Amino acid sequence: MRSDLLNVSSGKLSLTDSGASRVLKQSVGFTASSASIASGAMTLPEDALITRLTVVCTTAAAYATATLGIRCGTAAAGVQLIADDDNGLETSTTSQAAGLGVSTWAELNTALSGPAAHVIVAGAALQDAGTEIHFTITASTGAFTAGVYCFIVDYIPVKDNVS
Repeated sequence: MRSDLLNVSSGKLSLTDSGASRVLKQSVGFTASSASIASGAMTLPEDALITRLTVVCTTAAAYATATLGIRCGTAAAGVQLIADDDNGLETSTTSQAAGLGVSTWAELNTALSGPAAHVIVAGAALQDAGTEIHFTITASTGAFTAGVYCFIVDYIPVKDNVS
């Protein structure tokens, strides 16, 4: 066992600042008359290395016949982390079933039946303290009438944790 994980005063294992992979997630439902669903800000801690970005439909989505685009950035509707892809979440349909989605991790993207492989923009994986992560899903036509999506950021804190 790593000695820097052991809390000496209590003798208990602590994963705080252990360098283990961590996750931020946010579930957001549709807003009537809106053609987009946005995650809102998810704030990374100091010096975080983003390892995976994932979007999964958790409650079936419905909308007018459309493609579903995906983007992810460090500002609302930004594209600093995943470039805008107009049909990167779903090709032309009227719905998306729960359990489908996309990821920057190829194996998970396949498991989620993602239509397109996504990658984190070159040079964007390491982020400073307080960086906000924003996902946006956009229907090419019409508005959402149902659906909930979970937006997930996997990261590793890279700040040294050894004194």
